[in-house]
Amino acid sequence: MNTQQISIVINLTELLALLYVFVSVRMLQKNKRFYLKSLKKAEEENMELKEKIESLENTITQLAVKEVDYSDFDETK
Repeated sequence: MNTQQISIVINLTELLALLYVFVSVRMLQKNKRFYLKSLKKAEEENMELKEKIESLENTITQLAVKEVDYSDFDETK
């Protein structure tokens, strides 16, 4: 091989390496967007669950505080 052919092979190899880097970066960006969307969805679901838990806690508190008629338990009668 003469020097011109070697130069062409080197340039093609560099182009392939750059193409690989470009494709890898694009794939990482797509993965990043996917994980960010998944994270946002998980955070929204987490907030919904927290609201449901808070609602249940309030309901339990209301039931626990509810007035009880102790006259039924009066043993002096």
